[in-house]
Amino acid sequence: MTGVGKAAAEEAETLWPPGFAAWIKAGVFYQKSSRYLASLLRPLGLTVAQFDGLANLYVGDGITQQELAERLLVTKGNVTGLVNRLSERSLVERRLHPQDRRANTVHLTAQGRALAKDALEVQRLVVDETMGVLSLRDKEKLRALLTQAVERVDELLDGAS
Repeated sequence: MTGVGKAAAEEAETLWPPGFAAWIKAGVFYQKSSRYLASLLRPLGLTVAQFDGLANLYVGDGITQQELAERLLVTKGNVTGLVNRLSERSLVERRLHPQDRRANTVHLTAQGRALAKDALEVQRLVVDETMGVLSLRDKEKLRALLTQAVERVDELLDGAS
């Protein structure tokens, strides 16, 4: 390596240490794959946020808006708008909570369940296409590494509360 090349590499390492570079790459992967997913969901008439809501209800129907907000990692106010839009399209419906009359639960309609199922197939395609470049062993290792990172963030968030 030439003196200029070596100096540039050392400067890059200082500015972008491996942990920071990996964090940036994870963010770039998420952003780009979300854009790709959005482009494939558009013909179904869904945004990524609407898909996330439907997908969460598909695997766990009949939850409160607060529970949905926690699953989606957004505020209850954001979920209210999301549920309103999905309800206007007859994809979800609110029902009185069976134990708490002050709360509603959110349920998929038959139309919402069918659309969620179609959209989940689109997501599976995106995952297969984007993660298909990795071996099974690499996918398992990546999952394990990201799980460790998520657990660390959870610890930091718990400490910040």
